[in-house]
Amino acid sequence: MLINKNNEFEIHGLFPKPVLKVDNLFTDKLSNYEKTIKSYNQKLIRNDYNNVDSSHNLINIHIEKEFTDLFNTILNYSKVFLKEIGYDNLNNIKINNSWFNISKKNDYLQKHIHKGSLISGAFYIKSGKNDTIDFFDNNDMIMDPERCTELSTTAFSFDCTPGRLLLFKSSLEHGTPKQISKEKIVISFNINI
Repeated sequence: MLINKNNEFEIHGLFPKPVLKVDNLFTDKLSNYEKTIKSYNQKLIRNDYNNVDSSHNLINIHIEKEFTDLFNTILNYSKVFLKEIGYDNLNNIKINNSWFNISKKNDYLQKHIHKGSLISGAFYIKSGKNDTIDFFDNNDMIMDPERCTELSTTAFSFDCTPGRLLLFKSSLEHGTPKQISKEKIVISFNINI
């Protein structure tokens, strides 16, 4: 909420689009995660919509032994995130599916959402200095403002920092711009109660 200096009026930013961010998770295991992920390299797919090499719908990486600690931590942060956005009955929280993407220079992900799940997330194993994930809100203004403020912006970017976990509502539109770096590796997943 923004209140002007003279307390004449208030401006409320309604309907938040929360994203939980945690940095420096499992940084000591990132090289092992990368080796394990690259051992699956022959089982990846790519298409025009998701212009990256992906194990989506091929491998549920959360059931692999090497990733048990990571996904237990992800579930714990998911409970914190869901509690903060108003969910109390979290006894049956579960990971629906998980996969990894390996992207190279000029690869990208189209804007998309994750249907059929409550929250989704990304955990970054490897990335370059300028790699980002972008989140979008629909622009319902009939005319774009001359300058974006926190009350009119329709996009926000996070750096894809190795060891960074992002959790967000599955209905939040997101994608990645054309990649500048040589290689990025990310684990993605969907969670339901």
